[in-house]
Amino acid sequence: MKFRFIVVFFIKIFFLFRYCSSTEIKWTGSSEGDSDAPLPYSQNYRDQIAQLEKAIMSSPDPRATLENVAKSNNMSPEELVNLIKENRASSQMVTNRSSLIMKNLYGAVVTVVSYLYHQALSKPRRFSLVFGLVWVLIHCVINAPRNGIILFKESSTFFEPPRSFLESYLEQKILLNSPQYSVFDGPSSSKLIDQISEMDIINEEEEEEIFEMNDYPENGILDVVILEGKKDRDRLKNMDLIVSCTKTFSFTTENPSLLYNVASQMLSSCRFTEYCNDENKNSVTTLSSFMEKNYLLLIMKKMGNLKRFGIQLFHKLFDSEEEEDHLKERTIILASLKDGHMDAYLRFSIKTITKPRTQENDDDDPNVIFKMNCSLFIPKHGRKLKTKLAKELITKLTLSTCRSITTTYQQKYYLQNDFSTKYKRRLHDTYVKKKTKKC
Repeated sequence: MKFRFIVVFFIKIFFLFRYCSSTEIKWTGSSEGDSDAPLPYSQNYRDQIAQLEKAIMSSPDPRATLENVAKSNNMSPEELVNLIKENRASSQMVTNRSSLIMKNLYGAVVTVVSYLYHQALSKPRRFSLVFGLVWVLIHCVINAPRNGIILFKESSTFFEPPRSFLESYLEQKILLNSPQYSVFDGPSSSKLIDQISEMDIINEEEEEEIFEMNDYPENGILDVVILEGKKDRDRLKNMDLIVSCTKTFSFTTENPSLLYNVASQMLSSCRFTEYCNDENKNSVTTLSSFMEKNYLLLIMKKMGNLKRFGIQLFHKLFDSEEEEDHLKERTIILASLKDGHMDAYLRFSIKTITKPRTQENDDDDPNVIFKMNCSLFIPKHGRKLKTKLAKELITKLTLSTCRSITTTYQQKYYLQNDFSTKYKRRLHDTYVKKKTKKC
């Protein structure tokens, strides 16, 4: 029966469009069948004739007015009367065509509604199933470009949410008088934050630690530490899960402060996910973020309901900077907000250790060690991600942030030291040549 309904529906649509086409042909064609006959008057011209007819009929002496108008247009009164009659008939025909089209549309709608009503009475289960599928399809088509199709709550979407939806979502949270934290509850949490900021998570399985800058490989060293369960209870302290990732590599630079300044700017602007989806092309987990007014919004696939896209909002609680003789370090800590998918603290820290230049050192030897750390802390009794997903999240954030730092640093270093020097030298040579020619 449903195939019959589809066939009848399309037949109706076909005849409706065919009738509309025929209406257009009859209206633009010649009534006498002469191909050399002039085209019909425009709508504006017919409106003018209708106004002229109205003016003639409303005058005190319609016949005298008709003769005067015909004489002023070099026409006989009979020709003007025929022109008015033709215009009246043409307008009436257009009105009739429009009303007939509306009747056909109304008839088609009534036919479809009547058929659906009989189908609902005769086969309620099948009708409910088909109606539900159609409703879901329409809902998806409408909401997919608007919000990515929300799943149960705003922090989960089926498709990757568009930026306009994320901006409105973040704006709603910012409009609140104060952030609604999911883990931070005042003085007791302040001690925990101080503990997190000072916690140094090291892999105890490493027997030897690298001290010499020349010993670091070109791509650096990536160290991932996961603490959970009874075996790490002593190191966990007040936490249920800790996932930490540290990237360490050495630099050779004449401007060590530039590297630290670039890294500090990356933390301030929260450029944590710029290269997240370029690290592994085959990865099905996508990650993106943006920052506004100390709020960090993370969007990650597999974190939401039904293993789809999840939105997690963080707010910056802690920001400290330390500087000693040859060491600079900065740490920021963000706390998760309510209506998310986890109760967690997110820590980002950068550290540069500079080795002073001496006569014994070669100019090509590395003189700066750079460390970038990203850690996730789940307090006791808090909602936590799966360990595998948390590890992938922290690893991607670390690698992407390091890549953003090194790329920006290389660009600025080249502009300040290489490009600017060559450009100034070229300008100087051009100036000297022009001066020589003038002399």
